[in-house]
Amino acid sequence: TAPTHRPIIVIDNPVASEFQDPNLRKKEAQGSCDVKSRACDFNLLFKRILNWDHSNLSQEKISFSSEDKNKLAFADYKEYRAFFEPLLLMEAKEQITTCLKELDRSKKNSALLNSTIQTNDYYELLFTCQFDAMREYSEHDLLLLQNDKQNSFWALVVEVVPRAGNYELKLRTFFNKSSRIIIPEFKGDSEWKVFSITSLITIIREYQALIELEKFPVKDFILKPTPRPSQEGEEESKGQISSIQSIHSLNHSQAVAVFASESKACPFTLIQGPP
Repeated sequence: TAPTHRPIIVIDNPVASEFQDPNLRKKEAQGSCDVKSRACDFNLLFKRILNWDHSNLSQEKISFSSEDKNKLAFADYKEYRAFFEPLLLMEAKEQITTCLKELDRSKKNSALLNSTIQTNDYYELLFTCQFDAMREYSEHDLLLLQNDKQNSFWALVVEVVPRAGNYELKLRTFFNKSSRIIIPEFKGDSEWKVFSITSLITIIREYQALIELEKFPVKDFILKPTPRPSQEGEEESKGQISSIQSIHSLNHSQAVAVFASESKACPFTLIQGPP
């Protein structure tokens, strides 16, 4: 029989575009502007994390909108986001909590505060650090800073800029009304201990995927997935999976993924990788 071909939808986002054929990525200038205008807004995520009390993180409450923790189908994107956003925050909280427990406070770097700029709800802080001290920092790292008075706060790495003999470290932080008492400590050339906690790059990517799902042309398949086919014909399926595994030199889980993506019963298949 002739092979069955399923349509492939190339999703227009910064990640997918990197791997497209250059000829498929030729767009007019206006098209590029449109993509930039849809940049993901991370404000809610950043403010929530930066507002957590690092000295009592276990007491930070995360509210769930649904009692059903095994929910698979959703009426719309709003319901989907309300379900998964708290889970994502919980993942971030557990990651940070674990890293704080394992933190070796003897491994700290010192940084001098150069300038403080308030932009909207955030404070942009520019520090100078010794060259060797900066090797471990990168964009989206979560840091904990502390001065000799034991005042401390969270900050996200925005940019690391090499200078003559040292590095400039641009950080972003956020304070609510109760935590703003630390702001008077932001004096020029004040010294702060810098502790590297964890990288938030995975959490940020997951959050970006969650936010941008609303614009994806395949979102209906994700919001209302097709139930798994019944076990009828299971022996036949096993034979086809074995055949795929043999022909393409795949392991079992890879062959199952290929078989699932060819199934007419499931119009959309999500495969986690790398295999």
